[in-house]
Amino acid sequence: MRKRRLIIISLVSVVLPFFSCSRETLPVVQEEDGERTLPMVFAGGVTAFDDVTKAPAEFSFSNENVVYLRLTDPRDASHPLIGRATYDKTQSPARWQFTYQGSYDNLSSGKVEAYLFEKNHSKERSVLNISYRTPIYGAEDGSFSLANDTLKINASLKPVTGRVTFVKENDGSSVWVNSLSGISYFDRFDIDSFSLESSTKAINYGEMFYGDYIYGFLTNEAYPILSYQGSSYYVTTVSNEFLNKGESGFFNLPDGENRDGWLYCNGDFDRWDNFRYIRFQFMGAGTYTMGGVDAFPAHQVTITKPFFIMQSEVTRDFWQYICEDNEFAYETIAVTGKNYEQIQSFIDKLNERWPQYSFRLPTEAEWELAAKGSFFNYSDYRYSGSNSTNGYVYLYSDDFHDEDNPFYYWINQRYVNGWRLYDMSGNAAELCSDWYAEYSAEDAVNPVGPETGTYRVVRGGSAYDFNNMERLTVTHRCTEADYPLEQIGFRLVFEVTPFTFD
Repeated sequence: MRKRRLIIISLVSVVLPFFSCSRETLPVVQEEDGERTLPMVFAGGVTAFDDVTKAPAEFSFSNENVVYLRLTDPRDASHPLIGRATYDKTQSPARWQFTYQGSYDNLSSGKVEAYLFEKNHSKERSVLNISYRTPIYGAEDGSFSLANDTLKINASLKPVTGRVTFVKENDGSSVWVNSLSGISYFDRFDIDSFSLESSTKAINYGEMFYGDYIYGFLTNEAYPILSYQGSSYYVTTVSNEFLNKGESGFFNLPDGENRDGWLYCNGDFDRWDNFRYIRFQFMGAGTYTMGGVDAFPAHQVTITKPFFIMQSEVTRDFWQYICEDNEFAYETIAVTGKNYEQIQSFIDKLNERWPQYSFRLPTEAEWELAAKGSFFNYSDYRYSGSNSTNGYVYLYSDDFHDEDNPFYYWINQRYVNGWRLYDMSGNAAELCSDWYAEYSAEDAVNPVGPETGTYRVVRGGSAYDFNNMERLTVTHRCTEADYPLEQIGFRLVFEVTPFTFD
């Protein structure tokens, strides 16, 4: 009998005492380079992140820790004092000190707000840069008192972001998680405004190991979905405790069909009657920069609804199967030469056969997100998957062809991009659903293009663009008028709808 695995949500909150030290061991007030320091006593508690074993985690301070404090005296609430507290474990006994600029003459006692950054951070002027692996703790309702040049802090800090830990029950060996979407994280702390900020709206992970984790919060309450790909696809909903709250949780990774709490997606996709190249990849909701070097102006686009997109272009045999025509069929050649009306007729027939999916062409914004292979700007290559066409772009010049040996748009001949998609640059150019129009500089949410137009958008370039390499980039825009119909193919998408588990 197979052992069933369960999703376990752990909301363990363990309050641990801060290190406290006596007045006699603290250094005196100092001033250097415009910054002043005060000896500090730190009391209160930390609600520690629970660890992979689900046992209470023991929190201990180190020299890597930094705590930013904002002190507000109710007698002069419009002039808070902001500074940072550091812990020096090399001293005997270990001690805290508070570093600040300005004066504390008007401070006596009042409210303290605090953020503790455990590690993986660096200060640059008035900004603290934070790694996605930085555990963050916060307190909004602490108190302080200042007497005899000694600052006393009492605050109970809790995790600011939820942590998702991935657990494998057996031998703890590595597992492949191709897509984990919908999680955000803070990447900087603005010291002057005392606020956490993020320029990145989602994370896509590669390989993860036993005990790996993510700190973050879900960006989209309407679609609280995570996805996992091992040997198969799974998606799961996330409990409300994870939505912008400092709670921790544990997810057992599924390794078989219909695991508790996970929806097995490949089981649904096996209805393609042995069409082994009709596979879909999960794409999470999030924000990215659309446009750039080859398309101005660059602007922020937010996709609020997760969706699935075909790993490869629609093939000739799949087209023939749905349309029941006499088209030459081959499972590894993309279908080309079809206009928008013919493609839409194909989609209508597809949706009649499998109405639960609601297939459609991708919007231009969805297509570019898929081509870029990541939400991270530093992963945005010029071509889909690389800054070079070598190994990633299938071109006419890659093989010898003539009138007696015509070029066929063979799919999956090159490497995948970051989302594990083939041929987003080169092979067949790909039709999108949008009418073509010039970009606006305004940020957009789920853009679908204008209501009317003359030509549809075509993206990705074709195998014949070896002399027009700019057309092969992830940002360059073309239309139906730029290509012979024989060079245009397409791929499909369908949206992920919210679901619950019994």
